[in-house]
Amino acid sequence: MSLLSKYSQRTPGELKIDVITEDPSDNMFLVCAVEGKADFIISGDNHLLDVGTYQGIQILTPCEFVKQLKS
Repeated sequence: MSLLSKYSQRTPGELKIDVITEDPSDNMFLVCAVEGKADFIISGDNHLLDVGTYQGIQILTPCEFVKQLKS
């Protein structure tokens, strides 16, 4: 747990976002990313991937993310 806490950030989860209506439980990932000031969300979830970008946060598959890192 100490190693995980070294590379992670806890967010309060207080923000209310209702963007993904097909699977509202996926909105928690947007909340976490916004509150944590993330640059990316890396996911294989189609509901998240369909959003594409949210408030400047790119939502990419792991493969897309690796390609972007290489360029």
